[in-house]
Amino acid sequence: MKFIIEGRGLTSGGGMVGVLRTLPAMANLGRHQYVALLPEMPEYRALDYPDLKVVLTPRSGNILVREWWLNTRVGKICQEEKADALLCLGNFAPHHPPVPTVIRLQNAYYVYQDAWAFQ
Repeated sequence: MKFIIEGRGLTSGGGMVGVLRTLPAMANLGRHQYVALLPEMPEYRALDYPDLKVVLTPRSGNILVREWWLNTRVGKICQEEKADALLCLGNFAPHHPPVPTVIRLQNAYYVYQDAWAFQ
């Protein structure tokens, strides 16, 4: 299978550390191919594995730019790369993803229906 991994918003903290550990582990399994969409940073530039293609993109903290990127570019990249699935690591995903999609939520309370989660 071929996976697109969207992580443009992972510029610091636990999200960045997590992806720097997870991507090499996944790529070393040798079972699948990965295309990681990551921000232009030296840490990500150093990722070099046979089954992992890293596409570095300009950093932007602008939520409107992020929305545009997710809803225009990510779908096109999925189609160009003939992806089987999309993994979004930064709380957001395209409105109409072209392939099955999994979203990693940093704060799972956003999806809780229980009243205690909102106290």
